[in-house]
Amino acid sequence: MTVERFSPYSVKEIVDEIQQQLGRTSCSPEIITLSGAGEPTLNADLGDLINRIKNLTHLPVAVLTNGSLLGLKEVRHDLARADLVLPSLDAVSVEVFNRINRPHPSLQIGEIISGLLDFRREYPGEIWLEILLVSGINDLTPEVNALRKVVERLQPVRVQLNTVDRPPAAPWARPVSGETLGKLACLLGRPAEVISRSASPASSEPAAEDLAQRIVEMVSRRPCTLQQISNGLGAEFAQVSELLNSMTQKGQIDCRRHQDNYYYTSRIS
Repeated sequence: MTVERFSPYSVKEIVDEIQQQLGRTSCSPEIITLSGAGEPTLNADLGDLINRIKNLTHLPVAVLTNGSLLGLKEVRHDLARADLVLPSLDAVSVEVFNRINRPHPSLQIGEIISGLLDFRREYPGEIWLEILLVSGINDLTPEVNALRKVVERLQPVRVQLNTVDRPPAAPWARPVSGETLGKLACLLGRPAEVISRSASPASSEPAAEDLAQRIVEMVSRRPCTLQQISNGLGAEFAQVSELLNSMTQKGQIDCRRHQDNYYYTSRIS
């Protein structure tokens, strides 16, 4: 874990890869989102990257962030270049924050919330607040009431509630029921919404020759279900299903069961 910003990748390589993807006939995105296996604001080149993407395409740019570095003026300055910022806030109390997020020792939830509110005052774009609810941890009334008070001060365009729907890092992290999510959305007030886990149908079919490689790239970032892969790559469900079975048998990717779903992940050596 670190809170020190650094330059992990070449900005040119990232932009070149985005340009290559945009050139695919099967690629018709509505937005470009910066996320990944890590915290985007740790990238010291984030502001430059956003600028270069916006020079490359008319598509809006979004950033997913855990919000931990919003207390830094330079981070807020970098994020201000995005069209949409989706910070996470899963807890307000110190105990629950430490339990769920397991932060770097230097991070304090009070300072994170202050940075989030500072960003709200400075940022002209849209903020969509994301809250991950874990059964028996932050879905209890006191913590939800504390979250509601922050939401009222932050005034995000949307509040999106989610729960544990991928294999968790800790076995005690259990999902909240759909019924409970609905009740908590009402408790948080407008504009809280439950993010649907039901996926929309896939759009178009990518070229077969590179679909397997794109699947490997996708599941190396995070575990994904068959439906999520089909949607994310714009590929036919049946085509992806057949290819996943073949890739699993060949040992190119792994498959794990969590709750009632099967998730595909990068190969564990």
